[in-house]
Amino acid sequence: MSNILFVDITVEVTIGIDLGSFHVKQNQPFKGIVDIPHLKNDSVHVIHFQHGSANENDNEGLRYGYWFSRGNYYIKYNETEELYEMFQEFDNEKYDAKMQEYLNRNMVSEYPRIDEENNWGIISDDINWELVNKIVKNGDKEIMNEQNHVKYVDSSMTTLEENEVLQRTLNRSSNQSESNDLMHQNVLHYTTIKFKSNEAIRSTHRMEDYNDKSYYLNTIIIQNYMNSKISQLFGELQFSFINSIIFGNYGSSLQWHSIIELLFRSSEVSKKVINKIDEVVSKQLTILPNEYKDILINETLWHTLFHGSFQMGNVPRIRQRLIELHIIEQNDAKDIENEQVEEQGDYMDGDCENNDEYYHNIDSSDDEDGPTVVSGIYYNKR
Repeated sequence: MSNILFVDITVEVTIGIDLGSFHVKQNQPFKGIVDIPHLKNDSVHVIHFQHGSANENDNEGLRYGYWFSRGNYYIKYNETEELYEMFQEFDNEKYDAKMQEYLNRNMVSEYPRIDEENNWGIISDDINWELVNKIVKNGDKEIMNEQNHVKYVDSSMTTLEENEVLQRTLNRSSNQSESNDLMHQNVLHYTTIKFKSNEAIRSTHRMEDYNDKSYYLNTIIIQNYMNSKISQLFGELQFSFINSIIFGNYGSSLQWHSIIELLFRSSEVSKKVINKIDEVVSKQLTILPNEYKDILINETLWHTLFHGSFQMGNVPRIRQRLIELHIIEQNDAKDIENEQVEEQGDYMDGDCENNDEYYHNIDSSDDEDGPTVVSGIYYNKR
């Protein structure tokens, strides 16, 4: 279990824990959230904040928060930075005494347990602290030292790829001071995926690798960049989606689409992995807030994958959810299923029992000519 205690509520705020949220007014006697479960030793949660009244309709306030793993934490408001900061407490005796005091006074809330469909478990089960620590780099604004399991994320954070592109632009314009500032910013180090890079398309297999991304997926991304563990790819798929819907983070939504495209455009993917994709992505599409559809869903990409990818015929739950979202039509779904069942038959009849051994690794190159995968997503700063 993990627990989070609040010093005080200095600024009115909406507080979220994973997929749930509640509003707390200024100076309200709210002192924390307790008994946050960890189904696995290295499982993680995310607490998030947006300042302002619950009745406000504008979305201008920064959405920010903290990923954390098992432990005891407390949160206090930083007047200078104008945000709630999260710290880990290692003095368990002191912490337990304070928590018991708040429990006796009914000033804390228990972690919300009503989740009959296990939504959070399905969309986060491959995210662990090692992955979070690898992706989230807080630069000079690192709030915790290396012992503390807290990582800050907000709606404005850029990805490593976005950061590098901007840095090259500033270097060419001789704006060295701003270029140096970029090196100290908070950055999301997602695996870079570029479909037209030299890593993705071998000179001796140009046509094959252009049409089928299996080599790029299995040999470059999974084997070379993810220690031959497909679970790391699923973890990044889940992590980028959650950062998209909770923080409205633009770079995370791009990464989510890139991973989906990479998997769907690869023919050599085992049944076990395809079934997992179908379960996870269909659940993600189910919990996607309706108001986020136009912001976070690249309909052009989904149409392209629907009519020209290897796996769309093997993911019935995703297809059904796309129909419900009015992204694809029912008749189109039937046609594409019939076409793709024939095309996939040969490989899908083979089974790969040990997916971590079969999938080699997933990280891409830094080739500047790679396409922007999700150019159709428009970001509303929150």
